[in-house]
Amino acid sequence: MRYSQPQGPSQIDHGLKSFHKRIRAHNSFLTFSRITLDTPPTMAVYSILRQPLTHNNSITINRTEKLMGRTSRSAALYVVSALFSCLPLQSLAQTSSSLPDAPGTVIPPQPTAIYRSAIRPFSALGADAKVGANGIGFDVATPLAPKLNLRGGASFFGYTVDNLVEDGFNIKGDLTLRSVNASVDWFPFNNGFRVSPGIMLYNGNRFNGTATVPGGGTITLNDTDYTSDPTDPLVATFNSPNNRFGNRVGPTITTGWGNIIPRSGKHWSVPFEIGFEYISPPKINLGLTGSACSSDGCGNVQTDTETQANVQAQQAIINDDIHNLRFFPILSIGVGYKF
Repeated sequence: MRYSQPQGPSQIDHGLKSFHKRIRAHNSFLTFSRITLDTPPTMAVYSILRQPLTHNNSITINRTEKLMGRTSRSAALYVVSALFSCLPLQSLAQTSSSLPDAPGTVIPPQPTAIYRSAIRPFSALGADAKVGANGIGFDVATPLAPKLNLRGGASFFGYTVDNLVEDGFNIKGDLTLRSVNASVDWFPFNNGFRVSPGIMLYNGNRFNGTATVPGGGTITLNDTDYTSDPTDPLVATFNSPNNRFGNRVGPTITTGWGNIIPRSGKHWSVPFEIGFEYISPPKINLGLTGSACSSDGCGNVQTDTETQANVQAQQAIINDDIHNLRFFPILSIGVGYKF
């Protein structure tokens, strides 16, 4: 029985070169690099090559090996490469994704994806130091879910004014800012942008002070002028009712950029926050003591009903002017670190 003439080395080499050119032309060389002796097609051809030949074989593969002067493993790789060169490149690219990776090949996972998927409630802790409209403060945060953090913080500030002269008035006062907040940070877009609804657990903001009108000076209350008695000067007092500017507890809503517990696995962050807390319409108490003088003489303003009515009217005007401060601003920037 006659045997078919096998292809010579030059013909197989020519097929391989053509195959490599086609792969490079379509930027798919990595697809070819996945074809190894450990993939199922190659092992099948290699097993055929290792079988003993009989007179019924149509192709004498052993003669092909000898003509090429290579080992049977090399011959198998050449034959498989030649077979794959006959397939359309589009089909090859589609089927290459189903080929298993060669033993020992490790595809590194995406670290960000693994870190996000590994986030469990209370599995990490972060903190920041911040400065803003409510003073100096800090926050502590822990994750609840891949896109949620639980955050709590506090801010504090104090300022004292002593012997400040403004429009001839001698002003003294104390401003105290104290607040404690808790919020849930929601990161909807898997980046630093966040929306944070929350609650103000403690509002300790308050102020109080006095303004002394020097003798001969004038103060206007409800469009009425009062001249201070040099022997008993007028003193206007103001303070926060219940020693607090607004309600003790109230809702908050903020937005901003920055995550104290970065999902990228990094440690440092620069959180920025802007929003407001609702403290209800704030009020102040206004009082006036001392004596005021007119062409009819001087008298104590505390016993004059008309003067006290004007004081109450002026207090209402001031409270109306600060009505919009019921949305007390929140503005801060800080530096955070994830432990």
